[in-house]
Amino acid sequence: MLTAIVRKTHRFECDLADLPQVSLDKIIAYGFQQLLNDAAAPAKNESEIDALVQKRLDNLRAGVLRAATVRVGDPVAREAKSIATAKVSAALKAKGLGPKSDGVDFAKLVVDLAARDDIVAMAKANVAAVAELDIDIEL
Repeated sequence: MLTAIVRKTHRFECDLADLPQVSLDKIIAYGFQQLLNDAAAPAKNESEIDALVQKRLDNLRAGVLRAATVRVGDPVAREAKSIATAKVSAALKAKGLGPKSDGVDFAKLVVDLAARDDIVAMAKANVAAVAELDIDIEL
């Protein structure tokens, strides 16, 4: 049984035994193509593509489907970026613009706003408030 979530809300299931071989071949080819495209996505230039795709192929051959990620970061900086992203998005929306509008450097606007002292102070306060919450979680 294969399950797919479409647009984050619609769940579909299919018994692969119900599909002819030509359909299974297409699914495998499409998935393989997508995996390699996903691997190449973070490439900053053409020369990085081969190395990223080769690494993905090596991982697939070794049975590694996803490299383990360890998120290390500054929670205050992460919160400041979150606040700044919301503020920039709201400001653009108020002017009828989107993050990909011509002449809009969304990432730079977010980085610049996240560095402001008032945003950093708010981020510190938010992180501290969350840390002080005393919540029992039953597992």
